[in-house]
Amino acid sequence: MTVVHTDYLKSHPATKQEAQLEKIEQSALLSKIAEEFRNATAHTQFIITAQSPIFLNALRPEEVWVLYRNEDGYTQVRRADDIPHVTDFF
Repeated sequence: MTVVHTDYLKSHPATKQEAQLEKIEQSALLSKIAEEFRNATAHTQFIITAQSPIFLNALRPEEVWVLYRNEDGYTQVRRADDIPHVTDFF
């Protein structure tokens, strides 16, 4: 998991931190971590990349953005809840 943190108040520069949450298999712990990020977004912004389906399960569809390449090779981004049938998985 990679986390990029930006302070809205600009008092601190953006920081990048890496953690190996993919090795955590306890869904309760990953849910708690997701909730802590959710609570912190009132005053800051996080960009999180992860490969853990357990962590993804702790998120709401409107909190997940999907990046993919279209047929022409251009990167596209969509919120998960804007993709048909994806919300069925949450």
